[in-house]
Amino acid sequence: MKKAIAAGRFGRLLHADAIMKWFRTTEYYHSDPWRSSRRSGAGVTVQHAFHYIDLLQYLAGPVASVEARMSNLAHPSVKLEDTLLAFVTYANGALGVVQASTALWPGTDVRIEINGENGTAIMAGEKMATWKFRDERPEDEQIRQLGSAAQATAAGSPTAFGYADHLVVIQDMIDAIRENREVIIPVRSVRPSVELALALYQSAARNCKVSLPVKDDPGIWE
Repeated sequence: MKKAIAAGRFGRLLHADAIMKWFRTTEYYHSDPWRSSRRSGAGVTVQHAFHYIDLLQYLAGPVASVEARMSNLAHPSVKLEDTLLAFVTYANGALGVVQASTALWPGTDVRIEINGENGTAIMAGEKMATWKFRDERPEDEQIRQLGSAAQATAAGSPTAFGYADHLVVIQDMIDAIRENREVIIPVRSVRPSVELALALYQSAARNCKVSLPVKDDPGIWE
């Protein structure tokens, strides 16, 4: 997706969306103190959906503004949001939505959808579900075969997911220490995604549109 965007295959980007409809039990949130503490990094926005918010930022960012609503639909004993609905405006003019929840049994695979004037790409879980462009290329059929629909993606369980991506990052950190070089994903590269998450929290808390960059507001972690 990233290469196709960079190559201009989508033309003008129109939409970049993330849909994460997962399920977690109440017991999951009470299994460890940090899982029910927003200040410790819990909540569907900054914990579960953050990976996909980060992916949208990587693919279509930077983000210009957000409008978000957060609620707790299915875990009343947990003082966190288990559901996020957000409208995103990107700096390039594209629009997008983030739907994220851990309240929706039995949980379904995440969808990342990129739509442009000349193409559409949709990743469903670990599988490339849609890959269509006005200018068909020889490599497109191979790209359509990427991934496996059989790979679990943590939609219904916190332990049901593949670990290949984690291994790559961990091994790179080991190699970076040994070779005295920077890691492949330095901290500064995720700053825009952290700022985007902060903007979502601020928008939900204030019930208003928030433009980026944002000023830190410690109150949103209470």
